[in-house]
Amino acid sequence: MYATVHVYIQFALLSGGCSALLTEHERRFMAALTAVRYGRSGHARLELMMLCEGNDIEEVFKSFAVIADAMPEPAKAERVQ
Repeated sequence: MYATVHVYIQFALLSGGCSALLTEHERRFMAALTAVRYGRSGHARLELMMLCEGNDIEEVFKSFAVIADAMPEPAKAERVQ
């Protein structure tokens, strides 16, 4: 099994803690940005469509791509024993 940031975020959301303070919009924003960083454009577009309530998302998607390019490389998955 490989641990990823996405799995950590999902676990944190289910277990409460600081992540319990996130609004739905904040969670969708971070999910879209994470999806762009990992090259999952379909997932990113879905989150952005929900976040933008069906309005055009192309400019936002392009902006997220610029932000993702400016960020450091995502951490590599490590094998969990």
